[in-house]
Formats: sequence, structure tokens, C-alpha cells
Amino acid sequence: SYLTSRSAYMLCKPLLKTTKADIRNYQQNYEVPYYEDETNAENHYVRNDIRNRILPAIDSNRHLSTKQLLKLKDWHDMQLQALHDNALHFIET
Repeated sequence: SYLTSRSAYMLCKPLLKTTKADIRNYQQNYEVPYYEDETNAENHYVRNDIRNRILPAIDSNRHLSTKQLLKLKDWHDMQLQALHDNALHFIET
């Protein structure tokens, strides 16, 4: 799972690396009731525009991959944490 620290709490996104196809397959195999909010199809919100338009465009390009973007995000998060830790150590010494 992905844990993200917020000012007063931790945010957990356990399905961040799970594809929609995997979720649908699980739902069908185990007959889990499924409901999709109709507003997810609208691009009024940035997250929906990214999900509906930008991510499919990335995946349709043979040189790009949304999985690579997740790896890049992981790397970025590690670098940011290391930078924070080093800055804190520098300030404290």
C-alpha cells in the first residue's frame, strides 16, 4: 500500500498500483457488486481528465507507460524523503 503523510493524518492508497481491469476481473470473478459514479466519466475535475484522457494517451504511446510514471513517483518520493532527512540532519548538527 501507499502511505502518504498529511499534516494531521496518514492517507493510505492500497489500490494505487492496481489497474481498473484487475479490479473489474476481481469483481466479476467473485461477484462483488459494482457501482461507478457517473461523474467519473465527466472531465470537470482534473483527476477525471487525467484518468479519462491523459493516462490512456500515455498508454497508447509505445514509448510511454503509466507503470513507469508510478515508478518515477516512487523514486521522486524517496529522493524527497532523503533530501528532507539530510536537511533535518544538517540543521540539527
